This record gives sequence, structure tokens and C-alpha cells, in this order.
Amino acid sequence: MADVIFGSPRSKCAGTGLCRILGPEDRRLLDQYPCCQKASAKISWLGEWVVFEFRKDRISLAAYERHFYDGYFMVQDTLEYLPKGWPITYKIRISPGCYAAYESEHYLKLYFERAPKQPALVEIKTSKIKS
Repeated sequence: MADVIFGSPRSKCAGTGLCRILGPEDRRLLDQYPCCQKASAKISWLGEWVVFEFRKDRISLAAYERHFYDGYFMVQDTLEYLPKGWPITYKIRISPGCYAAYESEHYLKLYFERAPKQPALVEIKTSKIKS
């Protein structure tokens, strides 16, 4: 499990996307982000994909409405991180774009290419995202 802080890394967690990902060894850092929208996620690897799985009942309504818009998740700025304490030794890079959010009764899943070679799934105008 990891703690995901939503927002843009360039905008101090304002905006949309993934601002920070805190692994099990970084949980103590959560107190540094008291005003940021966040949720826990199970992060796994499926071939060339990094999968973020959120429990819907653990995401606030405000975070859901802001970041999961009409079946999509917008990433405003690139996020690169090297997970600490996880069994991988390479950096994960999530590029800007609009990604499909797969929703079931209890979960939301996001799939990011581990080493993106092309733009995100689709492009939509940022103006459609609620501020």
C-alpha cells in the first residue's frame, strides 16, 4: 500500500494529477501535507503497466469529483519517483495526459505505462476538469 497525494508537483499539490506517492517507509511524511487531498492505493505491476487501485470508500467526495472526471484521471505534470522499500530498483515516470479511470462497485483503477513511449490514452481540454 502507498499513500497518494493528489495534485500537481509543480503547484504544491494544487491542480490535478499525482503530486506525491509515499511508500510504507514514508508514511511519517503525511503530516507535511495536511491540506492536500489524498488516498491510499494498492500499487502493483502488470507487465509494462503500473496499476493504482483505490477503494472508492476511502477517497473523499471532493477528491473524487476533482480528480476522477467523467471516467478519466488528468495528470497535469510529470511525476517521477523511485519507490523506497519496494522490490523494484527503477524510477517510475508518469507523464502528463488524460488516463482512463476504470471503475467498479468498490474500486477505481488507473493504469500507467511503466516507461511511456507515447502520449496518454486520449487528450481532453484541461478546462473540462473542475477546479
